[in-house]
Amino acid sequence: MSRAKFRFQEGFSRIYRVGPKLQYATIQAAIDQAVADLVTPNAQNYALAAQVEIYDKGSAYTENLSIYPGIHLKGIAPRQGAGIPITGNHTLTFTAGQAAQTQAQNTLYLNDLAFTSTAGRVFTLGGTAPVDVRLTDCSVVKTGTVDGLEAFLCSNSNATARVRLTDVTVQFNDTQGVAGTSYAIRCQGSFQFEWQGGRGGFFSGFAGNATPIRLEGSAQFRITSGAGFAAGGASGVPFPTQISAYGPYVVELAGASSGATFQNVTVANAFANGSFINYVAAGGARVLNCHIGLQSISSKIGNGASGAFIYKNMTVEGTYTGNVTTGRNNIDSGITVTEIKNSLRFTTSQWERSWRVGEGGYSTVQDAIDAADAATGWAFKSVIVPPGNYNEDIILPLGLYLVGESRSKSGLQPEVNIRSITVDPSYGALGGTGESWIENINFLRSTPGVCFKTVGAAPLSAVFNRCMF
Repeated sequence: MSRAKFRFQEGFSRIYRVGPKLQYATIQAAIDQAVADLVTPNAQNYALAAQVEIYDKGSAYTENLSIYPGIHLKGIAPRQGAGIPITGNHTLTFTAGQAAQTQAQNTLYLNDLAFTSTAGRVFTLGGTAPVDVRLTDCSVVKTGTVDGLEAFLCSNSNATARVRLTDVTVQFNDTQGVAGTSYAIRCQGSFQFEWQGGRGGFFSGFAGNATPIRLEGSAQFRITSGAGFAAGGASGVPFPTQISAYGPYVVELAGASSGATFQNVTVANAFANGSFINYVAAGGARVLNCHIGLQSISSKIGNGASGAFIYKNMTVEGTYTGNVTTGRNNIDSGITVTEIKNSLRFTTSQWERSWRVGEGGYSTVQDAIDAADAATGWAFKSVIVPPGNYNEDIILPLGLYLVGESRSKSGLQPEVNIRSITVDPSYGALGGTGESWIENINFLRSTPGVCFKTVGAAPLSAVFNRCMF
């Protein structure tokens, strides 16, 4: 008896199939028929009104699509992870009745598709009706073009307009990008652009011209959940969890009420003199649990006359100028800086390395500290101390991170006991540069004496987090 293959079918009111020997030869023909069939949709079921299934035909579908909320597009690929390729310029369109629909009813799903444009924008998301566009397991590529236009132009003027990317890559390789005018993603009005998931994209403007993100009006951009931007800037070398730019800025805040949030990601600008945020018209940025990499001596974290910058657990690497002791690190003086926690660390190298007490021949905490201090070429140098009692009077130079491990799930109770610590700016190879970070350690003495002290006349900065004396 032959075996039958079954595929779970979602509860759409109608299915339209595109591909060789199927109902429709083109995607637009299927969309148009779906629109004609759904002129008077059931409002309560409109978010799941119809689906256009696009099957592999051995080559890309070359079409400029008019896409509608409620008419969802899904690629049916021959293998998992391979999106169905579509080349062209695609425009969000609304039927006459959709202006009165809610955002939930005006939802558009685009799944398992590989969108490419070699001329013109990939997506123009305009209109005035509320809309929620969701891309999942897709790629969006603009490459080899001569027009300097965006991959995404999000110009819908409705206050609730939104696009959400989940496990999506975006690549912008515009050979004619012009500094100050070329952007991979451009949001206007109050448009909300949200990006999340484990995959992502890399932005690269040839000749250092393109800026990945421009936010105008009160538009908002949010990238969260460690979304991976497979990256490398100019080189294209894979580097997970990174948004990479090769241009003057990573993001431009061009609206007084515009805002950008970066959470659990690495952000890098590989262009000489390239900076992180350009405050064109004030606006605000939140950087939470992120690592920022800049390329050159005149690169800035924040550039502009005014704006707001809020950060927590942010690390910075690169060859830049700035006043490290104030924590601003080349953020222009007109920008208001708020630090949620004592969490800013500065480096001038590229990578991180840790030295663990009890391994690699480091029998004492001081042995590991001295080895870390003597090593060169590392962005962050950490000394990891396993739980236990260490009857040592340690000396810590500036520029090292000393952390005690914990067996408890919460990690809130220090389980490392060290007799005392001295922070000495003149100790070791670093010669009094950077900050000392000490976390999750008890400093306890069984005899009278000092648990913590500093020596020397040089200025120093030492941060203690979850420590006891």
